[in-house]
Amino acid sequence: MIYRTSLSPITRPCFVLLLILLCVDSALADGGGVALIRSREQESEEVWEAMPYAAAKTFAVVVKILPVGGKDTVSIPLAQVAVLIDLPDLKTGVFLQPSDAKAFASARAKLDQWAKRCRKAAPTLVSLAKPLQQAEEKLASGSVLRVGKWTTAEDWKKEQAAHNADGKFIPSLTVGGKTYKKAGLMVVQGGEITLRHEGGICLVPISALSDEQITQLNSTTNKTQIVRIAGSTDQAK
Repeated sequence: MIYRTSLSPITRPCFVLLLILLCVDSALADGGGVALIRSREQESEEVWEAMPYAAAKTFAVVVKILPVGGKDTVSIPLAQVAVLIDLPDLKTGVFLQPSDAKAFASARAKLDQWAKRCRKAAPTLVSLAKPLQQAEEKLASGSVLRVGKWTTAEDWKKEQAAHNADGKFIPSLTVGGKTYKKAGLMVVQGGEITLRHEGGICLVPISALSDEQITQLNSTTNKTQIVRIAGSTDQAK
């Protein structure tokens, strides 16, 4: 479904609300952020609406968005999505060193820039910038953020050393087109695993792993295991 843009002055203020209420199903790209929505192309930036999203994907004529807290996607005409600002994921992301704070600084700068230009969207943009600033400061002070949990760099190194002490790894693991050298299983949380590899660590959806890959990863540690149960969410044992 594509929403038409020929709106009368009376109905235009309700446009964004209607976009949120009307929805379609779609597979979206991972990654959250905030969209700035306008009712028409020449509308003043001051009255643009901010729509925080959990996921978004741009198509030829529409942008499909899953609003934060929503269960269904909304399909918005491309011309009315003025700006898409991707934000670092503080809940599932992995940030291990001060240099990783660049992602926070970059996103926060964009939010601040648009908050100055978009009066109506400013409160939402400012509220989204605050946790990024706090995370940036913590990383700069030496803390580590992994899957929504803060810890000290020292504790993280101890944890990593404990996992590496197993001395077991898969020489090469390819998931979603990416290849990880010397890969091993560290943590299983919900539907994702924390994967250690030659270049560091990363999060990988369990649904992206084959049964053979799960068996291989389980063999790299005795501290946690991936269990796939038919009809259930993948989980740790």
